[in-house]
Amino acid sequence: MKEIYSHKFFVQKAYELSYALFRLAEKAREAHSSLADRLEASALDLLNDVVGGGFSGAQKTLLGIHYFLRVGGDAGALNPSHVRMVVAEAEKLNSAIEDSNNSAKEENPAEIFSDWNSNSNNYRLLP
Repeated sequence: MKEIYSHKFFVQKAYELSYALFRLAEKAREAHSSLADRLEASALDLLNDVVGGGFSGAQKTLLGIHYFLRVGGDAGALNPSHVRMVVAEAEKLNSAIEDSNNSAKEENPAEIFSDWNSNSNNYRLLP
């Protein structure tokens, strides 16, 4: 059974990732200010996308974050163990978004109602 995620869950995870990115950017700033700027901008973009419910934008941002972190780790600007940890958390958020997208596509409202007839146009509004 697929897990159902709340909007609060997504916002909390995006906040945690954004905070971690700002902390990593602080460490990278002296040697690589452009990387630090990208990490901070991506952190804010991610938070903005998730708070606004723009999960497709969030997934694109997460992909960028993944590669910014990897290049920062490979270039020696970021601690490789910190990179692995934050990338893993970003992948968890991305997987949750994927699960949420897939479950939304699979839902069929007709399955909710036991007497639904798709050929009928008899709708009744509830008071």
